Amino acid sequence: NESDYIQGDTIQAVAEASYFFGGPVSNAAVTWRVLRQPYTFDRWQGEGYYSFTDYDPFEESFGMTAFGELVTEGRGKTNAQGQFTVEIPADISKWVQSQTYTIEMSVVDVNNQETSARSSAVIHKGAFYIGLSPVAYVGTAGERQDVRVITVDTQGMTHTQQTLDVVFYQHEW
Repeated sequence: NESDYIQGDTIQAVAEASYFFGGPVSNAAVTWRVLRQPYTFDRWQGEGYYSFTDYDPFEESFGMTAFGELVTEGRGKTNAQGQFTVEIPADISKWVQSQTYTIEMSVVDVNNQETSARSSAVIHKGAFYIGLSPVAYVGTAGERQDVRVITVDTQGMTHTQQTLDVVFYQHEW
């Protein structure tokens, strides 16, 4: 199940283990880990093409697996009701892009039977995304280049009258 969080929120991940015949798997060993990978905003459904990605071509992708790079991991035990809860900071401040966190939990019962589950959460860099759309993709040095700007919330709904600070970077290859 996919959820949304904003940079700085806390994710509460809960594992609940029970036997097939009923009854909680209490005092069972739990291992958990959080993996991350860049999230590209794709929820804009309006007209026109806008780029919402603050892409950094130099951002490290070393150590990526199918579900991303390891962020953190830990161990614990289920309580008497077969539940285990961990709080995970949604801190993506060191990455340029929003991120998808994949949270994996595994529970091992007294018979050494392991059961695992995985869930994903999108961590947004902020409450809004700014989309840019150049009027023309080729320009002449020294001449004006017009760019359309749109502001949307994390679900892709337009939010007008937002005050923005614009910063330009020059990339040379």
